[in-house]
Amino acid sequence: MGGGAIRSFRARHPERSTAEGPGPAGAAVTLCHDKRPIRAMMTLIKSYNHRKGTVTVSRLQMAYPGYVCVPYGHDDFSAKLRDRWRRSGSVTDLFFAAATFSPESKLYFSDFVNHYTVARFRDSSQAFGDLGRFKGETIFVFVMPQMMMDRGSSEGSFISFYYARYDEDSNGDEMAEIFQKRQLVARAERGYLKTITKEPPRFTFPYQDSIVALVASGEKSPQGLNQYCEKTKTEMARHGISLSRMVSVSILERLK
Repeated sequence: MGGGAIRSFRARHPERSTAEGPGPAGAAVTLCHDKRPIRAMMTLIKSYNHRKGTVTVSRLQMAYPGYVCVPYGHDDFSAKLRDRWRRSGSVTDLFFAAATFSPESKLYFSDFVNHYTVARFRDSSQAFGDLGRFKGETIFVFVMPQMMMDRGSSEGSFISFYYARYDEDSNGDEMAEIFQKRQLVARAERGYLKTITKEPPRFTFPYQDSIVALVASGEKSPQGLNQYCEKTKTEMARHGISLSRMVSVSILERLK
């Protein structure tokens, strides 16, 4: 992104700041720090009717990108959902993935499974359409209004979702700069978590409004990329920013 592009971006989005930094082999890294607190940007899923199995999504949320993780299945509904997402222009990436939940997050999401269909969407209106009919385990929806850093390089092969135990809204710039220095971090985003369940959860996950997603890319194994993300978390702690891992997603197969 050249100087003219940056000036043009600022003119269109005065509430944001952008910068560039070096990526692998001189590739440009775009830092995009939205100055508005995450809570002020949130527009939640309005309701989930457990009796009818329908979900209502607000209009403002539809403009936000993010990820949705649906338990992988071989039933008719799951097959049709994957086919719909393959054809959807709002779903940019579709994966078959293995998920590893942290011990603490398992306490809140006891019906977790090991494999998920993971879709990255640019417009959640297309992603949520049929999810209310799903009769299986918890569906995880990570809505990411805030892009902190994007190398614009090849697609990542590992995604780690963290949560902040404390309010880190004021540390967005520092977080983005740290991520920029971590060469295998392809993209870093910040947002919030919503879930779709058959029954209301017994316990509410207390950190759902403070989610950070790290997308890692490289020739390392999934275990190696997980360790790299954990070292990134340790680097954040050295700067006084506390993150805890919720779940890591290792991409096994690209479906789109």
